[in-house]
Amino acid sequence: MAITACVKRNVQQNSAGCATVFDSRRRSWSELQERVARLAGGMKLLGLGAGDRIAILALNSDRYLEYYIAVPWADGVVVPLNTRWAAAEIVYALNDSNATLLLIDDRFLSMADAIKAEVRSLRAIIHMGDGFAPAGMVRYRN
Repeated sequence: MAITACVKRNVQQNSAGCATVFDSRRRSWSELQERVARLAGGMKLLGLGAGDRIAILALNSDRYLEYYIAVPWADGVVVPLNTRWAAAEIVYALNDSNATLLLIDDRFLSMADAIKAEVRSLRAIIHMGDGFAPAGMVRYRN
């Protein structure tokens, strides 16, 4: 069973039930499904095609789960990156996977300029932290 089917089934059976808890944020199954669908749609608007690689450089959070479900929802391929890698290793992995989108949280913003300069396949970097997105990045809707 695909992860997307698990979400859809939980919405059918328990839409108001708690799906995620992170810090002060709580999301029901129906809220999770709505956020995943919007993220998938947003990635498609950024040019995501079937089979495109979408990378993430972030610490564990509810938004990481949304990414993990939204990418296959939009027919993309998940590319998780090791948060302990140096910028050069991340650049290598992004170039090797030919990633077209990168989601990044506040913890790794200091690497964003180096990544953007050296990874030619990236169409956009999505800032998934709180607050406004830095210049040149797309804001992840909170």
